[in-house]
Order: sequence, then structure tokens, then C-alpha cells
Amino acid sequence: QTARHSSRSLYSPMAETEAPADAAAMTVEADESYAKGVAAIKAGNMDEAIELLARALELKVTVHGEQAIECAAAYYKYGCALFYKAQDENTVFGKQAQAQADAKDDAKRKAEASAADEGEACDDDEDEADGEGEAKNDDGEDENDEEEEDDMELAWKLVENARLIYEEDETHPIELANCFETLGEMNTEHANFASALEDLEQCLAILEVELEEDDRRIAGVLLSISVAQQMDDKLEKALKNCTRAISICEARIKRLKTSDEAAVEAVNASLPPGAPPHADPLAAAKAELEQIEAVLGDLKVREEELRGLVSEDNDTREQIKKAFAAIGGVGGGSGLPNAGASASGAVETTGFDAPKLTAGPGAA
Repeated sequence: QTARHSSRSLYSPMAETEAPADAAAMTVEADESYAKGVAAIKAGNMDEAIELLARALELKVTVHGEQAIECAAAYYKYGCALFYKAQDENTVFGKQAQAQADAKDDAKRKAEASAADEGEACDDDEDEADGEGEAKNDDGEDENDEEEEDDMELAWKLVENARLIYEEDETHPIELANCFETLGEMNTEHANFASALEDLEQCLAILEVELEEDDRRIAGVLLSISVAQQMDDKLEKALKNCTRAISICEARIKRLKTSDEAAVEAVNASLPPGAPPHADPLAAAKAELEQIEAVLGDLKVREEELRGLVSEDNDTREQIKKAFAAIGGVGGGSGLPNAGASASGAVETTGFDAPKLTAGPGAA
């Protein structure tokens, strides 16, 4: 699909019609718009960020061309701004993920109610009438949802274009990891968990090479992987990655508490490429310590919840095995059902059409 908003195309028509007569001036304006757009994201003003980053991208594409590495950051941040706005409004992706969760709950309830009495049939007419009323109420939302999804498709394409550029350039591994992480988050909220896990695992593989082993970004990605795995009914893997994230946080806390010198060294080593040094590294270390300690408590609560879910899941599998054993197995045979042979629970979605890097990263 193509985004409806002409001001929100992958790159502006200006890139085809306006010659860069004054490339230097345009570069200055692009850099200013980009910096202001990033600041607007940090301030939570996504509408302003979207307009500023769209302008920055238009100018950069005009000066450097669609495939230029100079455009990659603008593609990425512009896509992020669109994505963050949708998250703030709880639209499109959140609805689809919730619908997927509701569908699983409905299926479970229907399975448990397989012996329901015939009296339920009397309620069918009322249910159908209710369904018609709900359908009418939904009609008013369809058009807005379609427009929102157009913007979300654009957000995905922008970030994917940035990924393609960074991947081809091969000199910006952290930026490439950022793209994979954001694509993973998008796919998770879109209930496309298989793709989400693929993206997040790519991100993790890069970070494990580029960052120190106790860097909290690695723990953050492990948590995102754990969430996607839980949503995809891979509970044991979700627990394993949550536990690993906890171990990384605990190692980081220990390092930050070892000494002031060790703390300063740790935060300086974690600076992103090209980032200015901390004005007060010790204060930055103390702030990071407070943040990680706060997050660690939540992670441990999540770990206990996952342990409970894994235990329940194993109990359910054991009950199924016993039930099949009592009736002699499937089809009268003697074998027990293989717990791993059940439906994988993988969610299939239409997703988005991947852009192809042909004439340029903006080509979809």
C-alpha cells in the first residue's frame, strides 16, 4: 500500500524536481531539522517530530541521493516517530495484538465448553443481533484504522530502508542493530511473532559482538525477545531469556558498585558511536545504577510469572499424556502423543511488503 499523506512519502517529490542549487545551505537546513526532530521525539512531541524529520529526509535525499548513507539516520528516525505516535495512541498494532490474544482466549474457552448443553442454541439469535450492532459500530472506525495502518506501513518501510542502507554500508553495526530492534518491536505489536524474533535475534547477535557483556542494551533486547516468545507460546525459551537478562543486570549493578573508577569506565564504554562524553560520568553511572535496580525488580517478578506459566504448561502436557495413555493412544496405538508435535502456535499475518533496494532505499 502507499501512504495517503503526500507529505509523508518515503521521500518528497522535491527530490525529483528541485535541483540542489545550494547543497551546503540545504545540508545545514537538513541537519537542523533532523536535530530538532530528534529533540521532539525525546520531548514526546511526535507530530512535530514527524514534520521535521520528513523535511530532513527530503533535503538529504535531494543532496545525497536515496541510497546515500547520509540519509539512513533520517529514514530511521522518521520511521520511529511514526511508530512511537501509533504506540502513544494505542492504534493498529496494539489492536491486532489484542485481537490475537482474544482469539486464543476464545479458542480455549470453546475447547473447555465442548460439553455445553443444547440450551445455548437459543442464545444464537441474540448473539447474531449483537454482532450486527457491533459491526455497525465498527464501520466508523474502519476508515481511520486504514489510514493509521497506511502510516504504520510507512513507518515499517522507512526503518527497513535504513536497515538496508546500513547493512550494505557495513560500517555502522550499532545503527543496524537499532533498526533490527525497532523492526522487531513493530512486528511484535503487529502479532507477527516469528518475524519479530528473527529481527530481535539479529539485533542481539550484533550487540553481543559490539558491546560489553554486561551492557544493559543486551538485557533490554533479551527482554523483548522474551516477551515475543511468551506471546508465541514459547514459554520455556521466554523464561530462559528473562533469566539471562536478570543475570546481565545483576552483573552490571555489581560492576557499577565496585568503585567510582569502575563505574566511570563502564558508562564511558557504553557511549554510542560518535556520542559526546558525559559531562559528569560519575553522576551518569549513579543514574544508570538507579535505573537498572528499578528494572531488576520488575524482571524478577516477570521471571516468577513465567516460571508459573511453564509449570502450568508442563502439568497440562502431563495430563494430556495420561489421558491418551488411558485410552491406548491415538487410533488405539500404544504410543503417547509427542508434546512437541502439537501446533506450534506461530501466528501468520499478511505483514507488509518488504521494500527492495533497487533504484534506492526509498523504492518500495
